[in-house]
Amino acid sequence: MAGSSLSGRQRTILLRFRRHSLKDLSEAVSRFLDDIHQWCRQNNAEMLLLVQPRSMQIYDWELAKWKEAYRINDEALDLDRPQRFLADWAAEKHVAILDLLPEFRAYQKSHSAERLYFYPDSHMNRIGNQLTGVLLAKWLNEFGFQ
Repeated sequence: MAGSSLSGRQRTILLRFRRHSLKDLSEAVSRFLDDIHQWCRQNNAEMLLLVQPRSMQIYDWELAKWKEAYRINDEALDLDRPQRFLADWAAEKHVAILDLLPEFRAYQKSHSAERLYFYPDSHMNRIGNQLTGVLLAKWLNEFGFQ
């Protein structure tokens, strides 16, 4: 795409997913999670589904770049759908879930000069990993894991 602000790798990843229906992708993710859940049960291990947000769910400026590059309008976009899908799966399977999205959004609002992710690869940086560790430790303490 001429003039796109996304890297070639990011465009390739998104285009690769466009070849499959959302239903197909959702079913595949459910199967993978079911396999992990079954392994945990077979090995007497508690499962925690830790849901890590995508950087464009946190940063409006990055979301704007994605929307421009792929000509996505607000009506076609449901940023929180992945979290709802995973929360529904976890509720159905009685699996504990820790969704980082609300806390990451809150952190970004109160620390707007700090970034939680590298750009443009959207992996968490030191601050994002540190925040994840703090939130995970808090969750584990609240639910009696020592």
